[in-house]
Amino acid sequence: MSKLDLPKKKLKHCRDGESYCDSIASLERVYQAMKNIDFLGIGVQRAGTTWLHNCLSEHPELCLPQQKELQFFNAFYNKGYDWYFDQFKPKDLEWKLGEITPNYFYSKAALDRISKDYPNIKVILILREPCSRTYSAYELFKGKRCADTDLVSACQQSEFLIRESLYSEMYKYLVQKLSTENILVKLYDDIERTPDTFISDVYKHLGVDSSFKPSSLTTRYNKVIYPKLQQALQKAKLNFLIEIVKDSRLGNTIRKSQSQPSERNRFTKNELMAHYGKIFRDDVKSLKSLTDLDFSGWDLDS
Repeated sequence: MSKLDLPKKKLKHCRDGESYCDSIASLERVYQAMKNIDFLGIGVQRAGTTWLHNCLSEHPELCLPQQKELQFFNAFYNKGYDWYFDQFKPKDLEWKLGEITPNYFYSKAALDRISKDYPNIKVILILREPCSRTYSAYELFKGKRCADTDLVSACQQSEFLIRESLYSEMYKYLVQKLSTENILVKLYDDIERTPDTFISDVYKHLGVDSSFKPSSLTTRYNKVIYPKLQQALQKAKLNFLIEIVKDSRLGNTIRKSQSQPSERNRFTKNELMAHYGKIFRDDVKSLKSLTDLDFSGWDLDS
């Protein structure tokens, strides 16, 4: 984007007390602040990206759009940067701008555009154990794209359920496009175990105060903990009741029971591993050769 492309309506973001940009220097400061995206959360789906969006939104040095998943680089790039930057409302020119769209990781076109337009951008990628990610996606879409279909049949009919749980090919493409120094890869498991360390590492990666503690730190978002009830409420257009139940004692009780390994969880993993175990293991093996992360907790060899 050239300086001539700076949208005139962005002048409203000048410093407090200025009714308009009355100097070239002031205009240049606004242009520099508004033209740059500092960071992106690019994936993966069903791996805590809503939690990440909320934790980052609370930080006083960061500016994210109110809406998560703008889908700009993969779906709405033709809308142009005027539209994109209009989604951000920074109140301070020193704020770092960024957003979270997990579908970017799965799109080579998106990664091409990101690396071309912002070669030094900071990227955050969260990976989740493939069986649990697949099942979580199945539970989410069961009432929509996978209605009345068992898990394995759904995976066979809707290939995205398995495809989006395989990471090595797209990660290899990512590191070809961006410097590994600018890519932070974290594991979803650590959001559950050590959320404070997790978010502190993200803040450090973005170059902001890593001691900041967001109120969203221990809050869970978009967890499908009672799928049949959630689907019924969604069909009745009573989505707001889902969050009310989640915040109630009943929701807490269900979450605690589901935080422990259950027979159903073990059966689900065994079911998926029986059909896709070799694919998952081969993918993680390739991933290990590309990162220094410890995937032993995923327990795909049993």
